[in-house]
Amino acid sequence: MGSTTKKDIQKGGELAPYPSLNNIVSVADFEKVAERYLSPASWAYYSSGADDELCIDDARRLFRKIAVRPRILRAVEPVSTATNILGYPSSLPIYISSTGIGKYAHPDAEKIISFVTGQEGLPYLMPTGSPHEDIFKARSRPDQKIFLQLYANRDKKKATDLIHKAERLGAAAVFMTVDTPVLSKRERDDRVQAAAGVDTISPTGGGVAKVSSMGLLNPLLTWDDLKWLRQTTKLPVVLKGIQTVEDAVLAHAHGASGIVLSNHGGRSLDTAQSPILTLLEIRRYAPHLLEKPIRDKFQVFLDGGFRRGTDVIKAIALGASAVGVGRPVLYSMCADYGEEGLKRLIQILRTEVTTNMALAGAKSVEELVPELVNTERAEREVSRRVKL
Repeated sequence: MGSTTKKDIQKGGELAPYPSLNNIVSVADFEKVAERYLSPASWAYYSSGADDELCIDDARRLFRKIAVRPRILRAVEPVSTATNILGYPSSLPIYISSTGIGKYAHPDAEKIISFVTGQEGLPYLMPTGSPHEDIFKARSRPDQKIFLQLYANRDKKKATDLIHKAERLGAAAVFMTVDTPVLSKRERDDRVQAAAGVDTISPTGGGVAKVSSMGLLNPLLTWDDLKWLRQTTKLPVVLKGIQTVEDAVLAHAHGASGIVLSNHGGRSLDTAQSPILTLLEIRRYAPHLLEKPIRDKFQVFLDGGFRRGTDVIKAIALGASAVGVGRPVLYSMCADYGEEGLKRLIQILRTEVTTNMALAGAKSVEELVPELVNTERAEREVSRRVKL
């Protein structure tokens, strides 16, 4: 039948070793393709978590414990998924999360994300170490919103220069990562490298995560650094990596514009509670953070484990303003799917969110209210040791 060409793989022709995009019907389908396509080292870096990787499974487990309570005989046409993220319009209550080393998925990964998110009307949280100029040049619309994910360097001048550079390029917000003062133990990552003969014992040896994070992490960050950041930029400042209601309350008190409830996708502290559980914790102990007028100036976001439209509407119903999607974005560009793959991923999520909103009896994001979900099974796991 002849040799397989790049075009066959990209377009999913008869010769392609990977499914055509027409046959990709769920987010999970992209993950299966990525596992086959990526090298062992790349797959380990993208998919692995810390230690026993319990956090990764826990996120999905908690979503399954939350049930939707659909309301019937409501007019649900048309459904609008439009919302605002930090005051900026978004066509879905979804933004694209920052992810490292996009080139494993596609050599132009960050530029593709920039271009497609502009077309789809979604914000993009670009990583600290990404090619920022190229990302802004790749925009499909001059008014699209790109946020900066910041690892605050120990060297304040370097961090300040990076922020000001992003401002000049047109960044619309700064998300400072606060859940990774040091690098976690990534065993799957290290095992792949060890099998290839790479040193994993010395301080400078180890897997992709260890090598790529050198110089980025800062174990000396404190709440004073939030004050420094707010003095450094006039952009909205969001803390990415809040894992308790206590720190959510502190973030609001210290003047943050928002928070991301996140355990770093299970890649930082293993057994840290799932972000959706942290959201339930906030609902129980500090519900004012999720209500007007506070939520108009202080938004709560989540990331980690979002794979279905129902996951998204559950989080929004419980008070989140939007959710971040990360790993699936990388998976969608693998196997030379590239731009078309990412468009297909967003199409799948958009269809699922729209369809499940209608089935739940909500025709707008504002109609996704707490009464639409039953959280009783999940709430049994909310901590009783909160100290505010």
